[in-house]
Amino acid sequence: MWPRAPALNAPRRPSPKFDVAIAIERAVQTGVGIALLPDYLIEPDNDLVQRIPEADVPSFDCFFVNPEEMRNTARVKVFRDFLISKAERWTY
Repeated sequence: MWPRAPALNAPRRPSPKFDVAIAIERAVQTGVGIALLPDYLIEPDNDLVQRIPEADVPSFDCFFVNPEEMRNTARVKVFRDFLISKAERWTY
């Protein structure tokens, strides 16, 4: 049970909510609104612009997980190095 508050009776405007970054990007491209998107999703030739470049955005940890017995295989090393090289340049 929640205490009754005046804000609970305030009218709410419906707004779309998406959990998939690509859907968010497409929604922004069609004029639905603005969004916080990672730069690696944005193609250089699209019409999106960065509106608040100095925004303080949260950071997050990324993990690369693989079976221990494959740690030193060439294909895992190449893929890991590729991911690290890309992730070092990720920004929001």
